[in-house]
Amino acid sequence: MILVEIGVAANDKNYQVKINENANIKDIINDVLCVISKKEHIAFENIDDYELFGVDVKKVYDKEKTVAQQNISMGDRLVII
Repeated sequence: MILVEIGVAANDKNYQVKINENANIKDIINDVLCVISKKEHIAFENIDDYELFGVDVKKVYDKEKTVAQQNISMGDRLVII
């Protein structure tokens, strides 16, 4: 597990989140949006359409690859767009 900062463009907030290095990006997006949806009482539509963007590396991550395969590491700043 690694700790990253994930911003969510849809609600303009940032969250400190522990993510599994062996999880696919699409699972990370789904899990994070589900937790935020419950916590913030908001609904996210078409979750499959969201992408994970690396702020520091300025790229959209491949949803079929794992966190480790894309070299996401402790402290990285990410945004779900």
